[in-house]
Amino acid sequence: MLCTGDLLVHDVANLIDGYVNEWPDALEKLKPIDFVDVIPGHGEPFKGKERIDWFQAYLRDLWKQGSALHEQKVAAADAAKRIDMTAHKAHYPAITAPGVNLPAVSRMYEVMEGRADAVASSLQEIGHGHHNHNHSVRHATHRCALALDPVTYEEVEADRSATGQALLVVVLSSVGAGIGARGLGSGSLAEHGVHQRACRSSRGRRGRC
Repeated sequence: MLCTGDLLVHDVANLIDGYVNEWPDALEKLKPIDFVDVIPGHGEPFKGKERIDWFQAYLRDLWKQGSALHEQKVAAADAAKRIDMTAHKAHYPAITAPGVNLPAVSRMYEVMEGRADAVASSLQEIGHGHHNHNHSVRHATHRCALALDPVTYEEVEADRSATGQALLVVVLSSVGAGIGARGLGSGSLAEHGVHQRACRSSRGRRGRC
């Protein structure tokens, strides 16, 4: 079982603070992980790995179109109206016509112009003092994922005395999203992989987080 936070959700993830050009590489790190069930940070749970390919294709197409319009000096507001993602509507039914979210395009323009790290650093200094964590802030946009051993999960769920452990599983799922969202920890899923081992069940078996 994989808890993906905002890295991979049921539909299109919120892209307003991400690095669309690097996100597909972060998603690639999920593929070697052994899982069937996915609990995303938003939307309905789902099974399988096919949504990884869907979202990678979406992101790459979005970046390609956005880059072309940026090179043509098209303003972000106009680019948001002109970008056409209808080729992906079979996988994302909410796409019914050309046009994408303006904040997402504005964010891509920030990345293309080298302004994204400066913006993120300024926001983090406001919220956390004057420590400079550009490296962690950049990694935060790749989010985080937790892989949970399904056998251990089912054992804990069936054991009424393991309520605390079941709660821990839920908390770890939230931590997976929280680490990515706030830039905490030592690295990103994209560059280091997130496959920490934890989750000891009440019966002494080890899970994978």
